[in-house]
Amino acid sequence: MSVKVSLNHQLVYHFEKPVILGPHTLGLRPSPHCRTPINSYSLKIEPSDYTMTWQQDPYGNYLGRLNFLSKTDRLGVTVDIIADLHPINPFNFVMESYAERYPFIYEEQLGRELIPFLEIDESSPILKDWVEQHRVKDIYTPEFIITINQKISDYINYTVRFEPGIQTCEETLKTQIGSCRDTAWLMVQILRHYGLAARFVSGYLIQLKPDVPPLDGPPGPEADNADLHAWAEVYIPGAGWIGLDPTSGFLAAEGHIPLVCTADPQAASPVQGTAEPCGSNLEFAVTVSRYENQPRTSQPYSPTQWETIDRLGEAVEDKLQSLGVGLTMGGEPTFVSIDDFESPQWQVQALGEEKRRLAGQLLHRLENKFSKGGGLLHYGMGKWYPGEILPRWALGCYWREDGKPIWHNRAFMAVDGDDYGYGIKQAEIVIQELVKHLGIESDRIIPTYELETEELAGYALPILPVVESEELRWGSCPWKLPQEKLILLKGDSPLGFRLPLSSISWSEELHPEARVSLDHKPAVVGSEPINLPENSVRVAMAVEARDGCIYVFVPPITSAPVFFRFNYSH
Repeated sequence: MSVKVSLNHQLVYHFEKPVILGPHTLGLRPSPHCRTPINSYSLKIEPSDYTMTWQQDPYGNYLGRLNFLSKTDRLGVTVDIIADLHPINPFNFVMESYAERYPFIYEEQLGRELIPFLEIDESSPILKDWVEQHRVKDIYTPEFIITINQKISDYINYTVRFEPGIQTCEETLKTQIGSCRDTAWLMVQILRHYGLAARFVSGYLIQLKPDVPPLDGPPGPEADNADLHAWAEVYIPGAGWIGLDPTSGFLAAEGHIPLVCTADPQAASPVQGTAEPCGSNLEFAVTVSRYENQPRTSQPYSPTQWETIDRLGEAVEDKLQSLGVGLTMGGEPTFVSIDDFESPQWQVQALGEEKRRLAGQLLHRLENKFSKGGGLLHYGMGKWYPGEILPRWALGCYWREDGKPIWHNRAFMAVDGDDYGYGIKQAEIVIQELVKHLGIESDRIIPTYELETEELAGYALPILPVVESEELRWGSCPWKLPQEKLILLKGDSPLGFRLPLSSISWSEELHPEARVSLDHKPAVVGSEPINLPENSVRVAMAVEARDGCIYVFVPPITSAPVFFRFNYSH
């Protein structure tokens, strides 16, 4: 969950007498590639007698150009930012295949564009020795840069240094002490020695006190804080600029707000300008506060907030009750194998060899417990997560609250995982029997074929619950296909998900009295079928054989009671 914060940065230069200020350049606006959403930005300058224009330098940084029109004994700069600190995954990037393993050579055009960021400015013996000592080959590129970042963090002790300028890499390595800007410049030079394009970054670092102290690793800040900070960025083909903070050893994330990114750190100063000779002193402060501190799992609602929520909930419940509205809530129970709860499939992997088999056993046990043997088992597909080839499986059990069985004969329910040797012939027998009991003409059955082999795969039946003459019955229609056969989409999903529905020209016409209703008694066996206009029914039941079992694909329905009421009568 994100936390919206307000950052205030103040710089005030006090001069001993009124002076003439030369042109100034401010690098205090978040850069275009800042990954943290900036909801609001404002810049206030004192004295007010000035002109300012914004420009973008060759690196894309926003720079404010100031010109002062009269003498002043004070120069004040105030930055206010409202930022939305939502968690950022610093590893969420994709690399070009040629750059996946280090070392690699930038492609020719890209290499020319990165020349300023590949220039080696320092080559002292101690720097070269450190580079060679930690040089490796044939390593996953992210692993390499992360390792170098951590080694620099471990080797250099952090210190607050008020002297202007940046230490040489030699001095930082010899003393093993440096400020954030010293360590960032050292990181840039080391990466360039490794043939990796790197740049220096000046920006804000926002650190919030954790709600709950971590169980391991550094404890984190004791209070919310922010400051000017410096870190490095390395260019990985395909991924772009990746932020590395050698002060902490971590990758840059939501708390890092870049302001100026340059090949030379001297150009990254947040304020640059001239003034006539005069004594002066500087005051500066960076503060952060939580602009919107939303409740979260680690710091939930206060007792007062809970009371407000409860009162609102009671008011909503009273309204629903007065309108006769009933609400139910489902859940996703999680289970772990008692025999093998340490293996990856029960810890981190989405699927596993035993998961599906044990889930089927658990489904049968739950059905026996809750429906007393009269439930309907549904083997379907569930959530489809990004990056996964197919949706995950989802098993369900449905039963009546009044105890009446939905499925009467347990002998006709396949045991999950057993192969009964059934094939396409048995699938045809099942669908032919279904149309008899549903009161639908058998010529509505449509054979379906695989795309590549054109082998018979199963059968589809357009079907829809409708009301005609105050009687609830099944309706069907013929499908006019774009080609002679109904060819399925490629894949191994259930047959009903592979019907080429988008290729059929659907009719907007529906039977004039046809409508779905929950208020009518179900049809009886033998009712006359309702023939709907051609291509007016866009959903279908499907029957196919898989792994020696017969599967019936239930078409999309708006309400489970509609479907089950028809099943009760047959």
